[in-house]
Amino acid sequence: MIREQRQSLTPLRRQWLLVLIGYLAVLLAGGNLLAQFWGAQHALQWTVLAASAMAVQMGVLWWALPQNRRQGSSAGTTDVALLPNLGYANTLTLLRGLLTCLLAGFLFAPLPGGALASAPAILYTLERLIDFANGYVARITRSETRLGEILDIEFDGLGLLIVIALGIQYGKLPPWYLLLGFSRQLFVLGMTLRRRAGKPVYDLPPSEHRRMIAGFQTGFMTVMI
Repeated sequence: MIREQRQSLTPLRRQWLLVLIGYLAVLLAGGNLLAQFWGAQHALQWTVLAASAMAVQMGVLWWALPQNRRQGSSAGTTDVALLPNLGYANTLTLLRGLLTCLLAGFLFAPLPGGALASAPAILYTLERLIDFANGYVARITRSETRLGEILDIEFDGLGLLIVIALGIQYGKLPPWYLLLGFSRQLFVLGMTLRRRAGKPVYDLPPSEHRRMIAGFQTGFMTVMI
């Protein structure tokens, strides 16, 4: 059974490798381009930080590949086949992840001058626009999966942390705002502690208010950076 599972994961792992190569190609090209306008030192730092964010995302993707099943199923479900392709919706999520990596490269560096000064805001705005389209694409293509849900949650949490850190770095947000950036991580920690304590853990109920608040937060962060 383990051997069958490994064989079924093989196509997805090949796609994971292609995604990794695509990420690396874009990061290397971006680093070379930035070296011409921002200096070699800043370009190298940008590349290292962007690659660090990429490593986190690729780790999450590799770990969650067995969850590439229709929404409502899990890796332990025997009557629901593992989908062999990542699909359109997950591809859009990975494109969002790539933009987040590019955004992460600007951490711990002065705001670049000239045309590059608007790069962080443009990257975050594009990432948010793709996120809005992502759910729609998943529904019309009937490609909603547990993998996509995991990637959305984890990539959103990482992106929010990065953009808040940039807002603080550029003097647009107070330092205490970083607590919001760690909200996803703190939530996961709280869930873990409850499980270890033997206490019940429940899924969050559906709420339109969360979507509304997230939309306002997205607009606010875009303006701030």
